This record gives sequence, C-alpha cells and structure tokens, in this order.
Amino acid sequence: MPRNPQRYLEGLLRDDPHFRQFWRRRSTQEQQRYSEIWQRCDLLAKRNLETLRSSQEVAFLETRRWLSLVQEAAFSYSRIPVDWSLVATDRSLQRRIYGKGRLVLTRFLDDLGLASTTRLYGGIKPLLSIRRKAYDEKRGNAVQRNVLDMWDLVRFRICAEDIYSLLKIGVGIWDRSFDNVIRCRNYYFRPRGGNSQDSYRALHFELLDGKGGMFEVQVMTVFRESVSLLDHAPRFKRTMNFLDGKHESWLIRISLAANILEFEGEDPSPFASLLGRK
Repeated sequence: MPRNPQRYLEGLLRDDPHFRQFWRRRSTQEQQRYSEIWQRCDLLAKRNLETLRSSQEVAFLETRRWLSLVQEAAFSYSRIPVDWSLVATDRSLQRRIYGKGRLVLTRFLDDLGLASTTRLYGGIKPLLSIRRKAYDEKRGNAVQRNVLDMWDLVRFRICAEDIYSLLKIGVGIWDRSFDNVIRCRNYYFRPRGGNSQDSYRALHFELLDGKGGMFEVQVMTVFRESVSLLDHAPRFKRTMNFLDGKHESWLIRISLAANILEFEGEDPSPFASLLGRK
C-alpha cells in the first residue's frame, strides 16, 4: 500500500477505537479489498485539485440524474414511535429491533437478487454516543430542538458493488416499505448544504419496523464506504486529530476520487432505460 494510505490507516488503528474494532472484525479478503480501493483513490487523487473537482462535477450531474428516481422525504416527526426516547436506555429492546431489522433487510436483498454482491452490517449505537447526544446543544427548528435525536439507535449499512445496484436498493426500499419510510435523504440528488462539491454520497433511510421500533439504513457503494471509513473520525466526528498538515487535504482528494471512480466504472445503458432515454 502507498505510504499515505498505510500511514493514515495505522493512525486510525491507533487513535480510533471504533475503527479498530471494525477493522479487526474484517476478514483478510475484506481488508485487501479496502486496501485496493484506497490505492486506486490515492492514485487518482494525485491529479490537480481543479481537475479532480471538474471531473467530480461531471460525475455529480450524471449520477444526480440517475438517482433522481429515489424520492427524498423530510423527517416525519409525528410518526416517531411513542416513548422512543425510552428505547435509548433499553439495550435488550435495541437488540431485538436490530435482530428483526437485519432479518428483514437480509430477505429484502435476497429478493432483489443482490445478497451475494452486497454487504450488510450494522449495530447498536454505543452508550457513550447516546449520552453525548442527550447533552449536546440541539439546533434546527423548534421541533428539532425539543426532540431527542436518537433516530440511529439501531443502524445498518448496505454496501453495493456499483451505483446501479444502489439505485435498485433505493427504489426497492421505497417500493417494499413505502408506508414505513419516515425519512429519506438522497445525497446524490441533493448533497449536504446543496453544495455539489461536498463529496459525501449515499442514501439514508429511516424506517419503521411495524412493531413500534425504527432503524436507520445507509446505502452506499464500496467506493464511498471505503473512503468514509478513513474520513469519518477526523473530518466529521472530530474525534481524532489529523496526523499532519497534509492529512485533511488528502482525505478531501480521495473522497473526490471515489466519486469519479464509481461513476467512471458504470455502464449508462441500464440507467438510460429506466429513465426512458435511448
């Protein structure tokens, strides 16, 4: 592995206990796959920054069109399960919700014919994170400031091999769980802050389980997941420091590179067919 990815991986293993736990649970084959993707992103990230941004803009405009089929939905606060805040202190109930959700998602992926080409994993929010959320200053509108932000107590991630598989999953969730979707954020169609140069791309769903519980599902490609593993702690959670002056810049570059690579690897024909274009 090139020097930068290897050095930054070692930093994560040393300073981020969540990543360390995640990495140790991965098989040798899975670790090698991540390393290969990081190498490809690192190689592309050596291009001029303006060239990277220009290429990512092209990727954004086309993938935005493809993923427009996945409808966004603002959070429906009125549909939050009654006494959901009490679930935050009930680990046994969280585990039951997780078990049911995993079974539902496993069957869903199998029905789509994607069980063998996607990876599903998840977990329950750590107690330390729950306590931090409870005491953090709340922002947003009046409703958001007065509601405990615990939608992701139980969360899952689905990693798709490509954008077309991701689209099938996103459309499939809406089709199979229409009445249980209480939020959908499509970061391909509307990036964070409406800024196309914000490179985070994924689909986020909040789903009711039909039994008084709810869980979050993040759907992303293997390129996006691989980069998210590297930049989550230092760039977004700020739970670890950047290792040197080049670290943040490198993370920005490989995130742009991931979006370019996932786009350049796609055959546009299936998307054109879905959108009624020849």
